Amino acid sequence: MRQVIYDTHTLIRGLIDPNEPYVGLLRLPEGWKLCLSDLILREALQVLLGTSRLSIVLDRLRQIPLAEAYQRASTGEVYPVPPDIEIEICTDPEDNKFLASALALDCDFLVTEVPELLDLERNKEWQEFKRTNSVRVEVLDPASFSRLVAEARP
Repeated sequence: MRQVIYDTHTLIRGLIDPNEPYVGLLRLPEGWKLCLSDLILREALQVLLGTSRLSIVLDRLRQIPLAEAYQRASTGEVYPVPPDIEIEICTDPEDNKFLASALALDCDFLVTEVPELLDLERNKEWQEFKRTNSVRVEVLDPASFSRLVAEARP
């Protein structure tokens, strides 16, 4: 099972943007699972409820076959991030929760557009941390992740 988590911005764009690379983010291939942390879900709901985009999101969700989305993308569970996981990598402390969520949920991929998180994949210290701590998460931008998912589909 391959596990993926999206930052809040990417999750919301996946719900409302019918264009690439966001259109397929909620339609993952067989054997892939969308993970949600309580931190990211809470933030996404606050953003959606505080904007006029809620009706757009609801319309988009009606277009997705719910049985398929449920079966192929997620178990429908939201996982708590333990409070003892503290990461201080990003200059914006609010962005650290995305990496903390990916690590706590043992995800294969964190899909984000946060430059500091994307830069981690070129950071030697991060690569060493991953190797010595058996961390498998790979940080990808939505376009790269979309290409990876397309290659994984039969």
